[in-house]
Amino acid sequence: MIYQKRSQKILTVLLLLVAIPQALSMPLLNIEAEQIESRVIETPERHKIFIGRLKKIANTLSPEDALTVVGQYSAQTYRVQPDINLDEVIEALADNVQKNLTPIYQCRGRGCGSSNEWANAVFGVPELYGPEETQYYWVGQSTSREDYVLIYASQRSNKPVFLQIDRIQGAGGGVITELLENLEAQGVVRLALAQVQGNPSAFAEAISRWCKGRDGAVLALVVSDQGSGSETSDLGLSETSRLAGDILDRIDDYVTDVSESTTQGHCIKQSYGFGALAPVVGAPNPRIDLVLLP
Repeated sequence: MIYQKRSQKILTVLLLLVAIPQALSMPLLNIEAEQIESRVIETPERHKIFIGRLKKIANTLSPEDALTVVGQYSAQTYRVQPDINLDEVIEALADNVQKNLTPIYQCRGRGCGSSNEWANAVFGVPELYGPEETQYYWVGQSTSREDYVLIYASQRSNKPVFLQIDRIQGAGGGVITELLENLEAQGVVRLALAQVQGNPSAFAEAISRWCKGRDGAVLALVVSDQGSGSETSDLGLSETSRLAGDILDRIDDYVTDVSESTTQGHCIKQSYGFGALAPVVGAPNPRIDLVLLP
């Protein structure tokens, strides 16, 4: 579900949307500003977070690097009071918004690239456009979960500062990521099939991140369903093989979608369906096994 709101009311302690669920509420920023737009997407979707200088090549947006995150999204746009300059806004952000987050990327001035692309192509807010010399961009991540805050600010000569603050609350990828942390030590991790099918993009993102830092690692993906057939039944083997192939295709599609602007990939080279041939006491059923191959 998407909420949109434009307002002309002067606010003092901002960054808290009335229509946003509590889980998406923003931290407070103690400066005077006017909220001119807000938006919320409650349904988890895939969002690209740019973490590099932005430019356009042959009509194609070309960041130096990017992350792709699945989650709920909220955004707020503000017009800061005219007597507050960009340096003061950045200082207020550091004191109130950024202190509880781990910084991932930041830039200022020409180091950020094209202000026009940030304003229109990335955030879709024309009011953010300004000189490249007077722009600021910052990305931070929550230390306790996969939540991200994106901040962009710009100022045109003697005009007010315009400020954009986006938040993406990770949806479902955290549990998968935590399980994958045990893969290297244990050689195998087991996930409920429904957990992966319910959020395939988060699964693909977690796999991509795990593989990215481990050159030469090779994984196999195995689907088992102890209720899908007997040990002598072809139905269980064929159906779980199809499911394994479908999941691997989804991961390939995801990586293809994001690979143009990132260095993401994955290291799952084989997929199998075991049907009911590999029962494991206490394991989810049906399940996915990710196996680290020697």
